[in-house]
Amino acid sequence: MSTAVFAKELRETIVALKNEEGITEINADNLISYLDRVIEGEGSSEFVDKERYKAELQLWVEKNKVSHSLEIEEFRAIIMQGQNALKTALIMNGGATIAILAFLGKLSDSAPSHIANFSTAMNVFICGIFFAGLSSGLTYLAQLLGSAKTESSYRNWKWLNALVIVMGLTSYGLFIYGAFITVEALTSITGM
Repeated sequence: MSTAVFAKELRETIVALKNEEGITEINADNLISYLDRVIEGEGSSEFVDKERYKAELQLWVEKNKVSHSLEIEEFRAIIMQGQNALKTALIMNGGATIAILAFLGKLSDSAPSHIANFSTAMNVFICGIFFAGLSSGLTYLAQLLGSAKTESSYRNWKWLNALVIVMGLTSYGLFIYGAFITVEALTSITGM
C-alpha cells in the first residue's frame, strides 16, 4: 500500500467518524500505535479493514451500552414516580381520615348529633386508603409478571398494570369526592 493510499484511507476514516459518529477526538497513543503497526508492514488493506471493523464494532458496543443504561434509568424513574403517586394518594386519604377523626372527637363533646353527617365522608376516605394500598401491593405482582418474559405473562402484566393505574386514580377520585362530602357535612353543621 502506498503512503498516499494509506493517508487517503486514514483521512476518509477520520472524516467519516467525525461526520457520521460525532467523534471529535482521537487518542494520540492509539493512533501512534496504529501507525507504527502499519509502518512495520501490517499496512495491508486487509489489516486496515480489520482495524476499521474493530473500531466500528467497539463504537456500536459503546452506543448500545449507553442506550441500555438510559432505558434502565428511565424505567427506574417511572417506577419511582408511580410509587410516589401511590404514597401521595395514601397520605392524602389517610390524612383526611385522621383529620375527620380528630374533628369528630371535638364534635362529640359539643354537638354529638352531627357526627352521623361525617360517616359517608369517613367511609369514602377509608375506601381511598384501601385502593391506594391495594394498588401499591399489586404493583409488585405486576413487576413479577413483567419480568417473566413469556407472552402470556406480558399480556397479564399489561392488564394488571392498567388495573393498578385505574385503582390509583380511583383513590385520588375518592379523596376529591370525600372532600366534597366533608364540605357538605360542615355546611350542614354551620347552617350555611
